[in-house]
Parts: sequence; structure tokens; C-alpha cells
Amino acid sequence: MSEGLSLMHVVNNPCLFPVFKLFCIKENIEEYLSFYLDVREFRNKWTFREQNSPTEIEDSKQLYIKYFTKDTISEIILEEETDEELFQVIKSNRGCRTSFNKAQRYAYELLTEQGLKVFLESDSYKNFLNREKSLYQTREEKELDFKEISLQYKRVNESKEHLSNIYEALLTKLQTNRSSINNANAVADKFQSYHESLKDYYDESPELMVLDRVLRKVGAIIKSLEGLELRINKQLEKNFEEPLGNILDNDINIAINQKKKYDKSDKNQQISEETLLVFREVNNNIDHKTFRGICELMQLYLEFFEKGHSLLSFVIPVLQNYRLSLIKQQDIQEESNDDNDNQESSSSSSSSSSKKSKKKKKSKKKQSKSKKKDNIPILQKSDSS
Repeated sequence: MSEGLSLMHVVNNPCLFPVFKLFCIKENIEEYLSFYLDVREFRNKWTFREQNSPTEIEDSKQLYIKYFTKDTISEIILEEETDEELFQVIKSNRGCRTSFNKAQRYAYELLTEQGLKVFLESDSYKNFLNREKSLYQTREEKELDFKEISLQYKRVNESKEHLSNIYEALLTKLQTNRSSINNANAVADKFQSYHESLKDYYDESPELMVLDRVLRKVGAIIKSLEGLELRINKQLEKNFEEPLGNILDNDINIAINQKKKYDKSDKNQQISEETLLVFREVNNNIDHKTFRGICELMQLYLEFFEKGHSLLSFVIPVLQNYRLSLIKQQDIQEESNDDNDNQESSSSSSSSSSKKSKKKKKSKKKQSKSKKKDNIPILQKSDSS
């Protein structure tokens, strides 16, 4: 199978692609695989549409932001010349369906050299081939092992138990998410309402305009994130919940019905071979569908965090500016309070010294009066004598 196997063959193989994708994650080249596929999707989307339209240019910018801007979580490194050329195209608003051709070619060659060639020699690929070979072997190629019938059916039952638990937990999560989304949208509306109420007070304080921008952006961010969560819910239902339900309702029931048929039979060679083949095929289908579902689930969450990261990158600078504005305002207020305290202290000190001065004067007057009073009796006594 590995002879003449190209990256295109792997990408288009629904059973092999998830195995290769996990291998790329292990080798730290998964971003190049995602970029290669995103460019292919971008080019296919615009192949038969108007070239260089505003929407196409905007799509090219978003694709560039996802993989080539600072602090992106899916950054890939290109050759310097290719990187600079792509940057100038996007910067000049000339991004179109052919803008990423060189970058995609670079990713393709890297994935082939560092990814595919190593993958074809890896245990991951060998295990995949062995599983496929075991599934599609004819009865003549493999001797019947009656113990394997029990082992394969045990795997069916274990898969049923675990997948049922996952399915129920997923349904609960989806229901919780729906409630959470409704609550978050209500919170976003409250932010929007607060933002609307500040418009009439801009003249009173410059800081209100900054606060207004923060409220507007935070409300929009919450709604955008919840919109992403809603899309994740829908994708979970389509790509994970439905396949899981299909496994539980169809694949596992096929194995259960075959087991009933086998138990009622005389367990001859023919029915035993038929049962073993059914069990192998059911288990293989369960493995493939579950594996693919998990990969798509992880991809959904990766996209969620990527888009959430991009959204937050717009609002964080505004929040930082507002925080600096508040700190500056607080410092000014503290300085003003200190000045007032100093003035009050100075005034209090002046008042205190004035009162002391008055008290001294009063005291002197009292002493003077007292002396006069004391002198009067003496003089009177002196006269009487």
C-alpha cells in the first residue's frame, strides 16, 4: 500500500488520514498540515468566483492572520523570501486564491519529507496496515480461532458501555451549552444596554468614551464567542453525536444480532467464520468512526480557541488603555487629596497658633486684672489703717 503513496492519497483516505494527523501532531508539524488543507479549501472556494473581490481579499487576510502573525497559536515558518513576498501581497490588499501557492508548496514538501516518508516507516502506519489486513483477510488466509470470537464480542460490549457513557455525557454537555449560550447572550445585551446609556454623558468625562468602547467591545466579544460555541455545538452534533449514535444504533446492534444467531446455531465452521468476520468488521468500524470523531472534535476546539484568541487580541489593548486611564485618574485624585490634606493641616496649624496667641493674650489680661484686684484691697486696707 505504501508504494506510490502520496500526501494527496493520505489526505483523501478517511481511515488513514486521522492516523497521519496524529502522527503529525507528535512530530510538531500539524500546523503545516492544517495550513495545507486550509489553502486548498480557500482556493476551491474562490476558483469559480470573481477574482480579487473584497470578500476574497478579506478571506486571504484571515488565513494570513491565522498562520503568520505574531502570537498566533498556529504559527508556521516559511523561507524568508516566500514569507516577505506573501506579507507584501497581504499588506497591499492584493490577496487572492493564488497568493498562497508558494507557501502551500513549501508546506507540501515539508509534510512529504519530514512527515509522510517518516510516517510510512513508523509503527503507527504498520499497525494501521495490520488492522486493515486482519479485517479483509479471506477465510482461507487465516485459520479460525474460536477463542477470538469471545474476545471480539467482549470488545463489542466494552465499546458499547464506554461509547454509551460518552454519548450521554455529550448530550448533557450540549444541553448545558445551549443554556450557557442563552445566558451569555443576555449578559452581552446588558453590556450593550450600558454602552447605549453613556452616549449622552461624553462631555462630562473623557474617560467615559473609553469605558463606552470597552463595554461595546466586551459585549461584542461575548456574543462572538457564544456564536463560536453555538457553531461548535452544531458541529458536535453532526460530526460526533450523530456518528456515535449510529455506532450504538447500527454497528453494535449488528454484532448483538449476530451473537444471538451464533448462540442459537450448532456453532459449526461456517457460522463461526461468519460471526468472527462480523465481529472484526464491527470493531474495526467502531475504531475508525470513534477515531475520526475524536480528531474532528479536537479540531473543533482548536478552531474555537484560535478564533477566540483573535477576538480577544482586539479588545485587550482597549482594556489596557482603560486600565492605564483609571490608574492615572486615581493618581491625580490621590495627589489632589494630598494637597487638600496639606492645606487643611496648614490651616489647622495656623488656626491653632492663632488660638494659642489669643489664649495667651487673654491670660495676660486675666493676670493683669487679677493684680489690679489684688492691689485694690491692699490700698483700701492701707487707707483704713
